[in-house]
Amino acid sequence: MELKTVRQPLSVNEAVFNGGGEIPVDEDIILPDYYAQINKLLKCRMEGRITSKSINGKSVTVDGHICINIMYCDKNCKIHNYEHISPVSRSFDASCDLSGALIETCLKTEYNNCRVVTERKVSVHGALSLTLTAFLQKKYEVIADIGDKDIQIDRIDMPALNTLGNAEKNLLIEEVLTLSQGQPDIEGILRYCADTTVNEVKAVRNKVSVKGSISLNVLYKAKDNCAVYKSAIPFSQLIDIGGISEDCVCTAKVQLCYLEVTPAKGADSVRSMNFNAKLAVTAHSYCDDIIPVITDAYSTDCNLQLNKTDLSVLKIVGHISDTFMFKQTVDFDSDGIAGIIDSWSETEVSSCSFSGNELTANLKINLCILAQCTDGNVSYFEKRIDTVYKKQTEYDVKGSLLSECDFEPVSVSYTLISDSSIDYRIEYRVNISLSEENKVKLLTEIGRGESLSKDKNKDCSLIIYYAGVGERIWDIAKRYNSDVEQIREINSIKCDVLEDDKQLLIPLF
Repeated sequence: MELKTVRQPLSVNEAVFNGGGEIPVDEDIILPDYYAQINKLLKCRMEGRITSKSINGKSVTVDGHICINIMYCDKNCKIHNYEHISPVSRSFDASCDLSGALIETCLKTEYNNCRVVTERKVSVHGALSLTLTAFLQKKYEVIADIGDKDIQIDRIDMPALNTLGNAEKNLLIEEVLTLSQGQPDIEGILRYCADTTVNEVKAVRNKVSVKGSISLNVLYKAKDNCAVYKSAIPFSQLIDIGGISEDCVCTAKVQLCYLEVTPAKGADSVRSMNFNAKLAVTAHSYCDDIIPVITDAYSTDCNLQLNKTDLSVLKIVGHISDTFMFKQTVDFDSDGIAGIIDSWSETEVSSCSFSGNELTANLKINLCILAQCTDGNVSYFEKRIDTVYKKQTEYDVKGSLLSECDFEPVSVSYTLISDSSIDYRIEYRVNISLSEENKVKLLTEIGRGESLSKDKNKDCSLIIYYAGVGERIWDIAKRYNSDVEQIREINSIKCDVLEDDKQLLIPLF
């Protein structure tokens, strides 16, 4: 027999599929004839990018490319760079229909070995790991109240983000970047990298506005030496999500899908470069609610049939906007550094945790140095450093911590203090979005029948129970098939959890 219930809609982003695997790299790269021959290999960098994702029923296909950059010196100690692009594609089969799912991916370099075979041939072996998660917006009707006095309910007011929608949109950026006065002309591009930062996410009617910037760092060849160019390129994107308003909570992520920087052509002196990038901008929109839900129920009169569903409920805790200064003197195990041509850092957040009110992020910083040596040669050095960022907050995280951590280097300064040691100062702009995930078992169906009636207690009407501190009145009442409100009334108790040991009178039915 169905009972009269009050139901509450709840929509969540549910991970319906997780996939992944290793992508091996085995490339023999031959330089074109118009490139200088390799005398010394400086750095081989391998980076993977996801360019597109497509869904066909239960199948999802991920396309991308692996970019291999080979930086080397010729016999005259001049630096050169060669870029090789290799396409990659992977398909995954799920057990459910993924139509309408939002696909999140990550392509990470695991290892990279590079060997010079001849003056024009380089052998590259390595591997990348691809991880993929498919999210579907699932709508549930959870029970918030039951209209029957003999049924005891365990109800909580649950802070939750009711998912309104998710969307992803690609953004193409084409810019012509001009050198500032005093910088030497460009003869060739040696190295470039970029970091993306989301600065503002705002809901407008049926749209999410995402604003951010791309921090670009370029090392290029000049007539007599090398020079560094830096620029911050702003971007803005509107993403359609129907049904949202200015009161909604929105989050966004940006993934760099494609990046190319080339010298501009058509002039004797090259003073500008062409910048081309493709971004995948993902937006999630929520309604921040307090939802009354029933986690358990029983009847003092009959047995009940209960159906429960395990849900992962998300709650946004807060946002940290901060600065972090990394300062350390680093020994590069070399006794021949005469000067620094360029230095950059590659930063990875390996873990993020919460203890009490303190957030801890563990960082792995790879410090890279392109240096002029005392013997006249050019060499490349790198050093991996582990460091920790800690921040006291007013937040209280009780469930599983989910974090989006962005440590953007806004300034890098270094001083050569000996022929092997460099004093580093790197200032990071810190943006961390904190969410809390709680696993909750919610009541979705309830019913009873005449054949499920309980046997009545005929021996006594009251028992004495010695309760301990921390016990819930609800748990005690359910154990003895009693009434929660009657236990409170008989024992003059107003709290839900006992603060001291207490002798209780329990009415029996």
